[in-house]
Amino acid sequence: RRNLEMTDCGHLSPLEKSVSHYIQLPPSVLSFFGAMATILVYMFFRKRDPEREGKAISEGRVLFGVRSVIIWLAFSDMIAAGFIFASHMTVLWDKTNYTFSICVFFRVIIQFFLTATFIWTSVIAFVVFLQVRGRVVPMWLYLLFHASAWGIPTISVSILLTDPHSNFIVTEGEWCSIIDTWEWSLWFTPMILSVVWNIVFYIVIFRTLYRMFAAFPAEQKFVVRQQRRLSLYLIAFVLCWIWDIIDHFLDSLKNHFGICPPYWLFILQDIFSPSQGLLNFIVYTASDVVEWKKVGISIANCFYRGQYKGRRSDRSDSLSDTDTESATSDSDITPLVKRESEKESIHRIFNINI
Repeated sequence: RRNLEMTDCGHLSPLEKSVSHYIQLPPSVLSFFGAMATILVYMFFRKRDPEREGKAISEGRVLFGVRSVIIWLAFSDMIAAGFIFASHMTVLWDKTNYTFSICVFFRVIIQFFLTATFIWTSVIAFVVFLQVRGRVVPMWLYLLFHASAWGIPTISVSILLTDPHSNFIVTEGEWCSIIDTWEWSLWFTPMILSVVWNIVFYIVIFRTLYRMFAAFPAEQKFVVRQQRRLSLYLIAFVLCWIWDIIDHFLDSLKNHFGICPPYWLFILQDIFSPSQGLLNFIVYTASDVVEWKKVGISIANCFYRGQYKGRRSDRSDSLSDTDTESATSDSDITPLVKRESEKESIHRIFNINI
């Protein structure tokens, strides 16, 4: 953000400054209410599996699924979006009251909760990976997630607040930026690591899903739907922050090649960065409701109410009667499918979002 306001890249005009503030208001408001809706849906309206939870608790395990992580992600989104809206409204309402201390206050709160969203988004990818592999998250890992999600942002903002007058820079556009050293180490490093982490884990998840159901061609459409649904998780996160990464990458080339980030990239950054709560609501809540209605309920009816018991029984008999290596090859059936029946495998994938 600072790079477009320095002399060698040209100053922002008053109109461009106003556009920068006003354009962030709608996405931040939508993100706030979208995140709030996500919290309410996942806390009170999402179906749970009491039998499976009871079994996990009786065995001394904690059934910590994606459902719990999404609630904390939405909470962080909601607080960040609220303060983004408040910061820009403060500038637009009365610039004279927008002091250095207030500017730093808004920047610290926003950076804290946005950094927390990076951690929680990465945790979602990791938990989905564990659940696809048929594993349950234990208590110590649950505590580690929280320690990372709140501890890393706390360390980050604490470092900045040790000397705010040296670490923060109030830009021409009334935004508190931080010096380059801390910006790359405390802001972009967690962001870029989170993007890479998510890309790697979702690629592994997609490959696992494909291999898991390779022995059951009839379920390929179901797998494709789940892969598309999970890909939205990754797309939403990357779409929010790729513009910020590109903007600052071009800014790093400024001194060597004289390249200044274009104004339209600045606008895209202003639109998508505050939109994370809204996009997360779309991919985690709104799209999931559609999937449950169109796909989930029909699959649940098929496998939980026994509508296709005969078909599954025939398949089981055919697999047990044949002696061909192709029917029982370990290369065709993954460890999860070998440990569980087809019904249980579908049940586990169907309950990725607990």
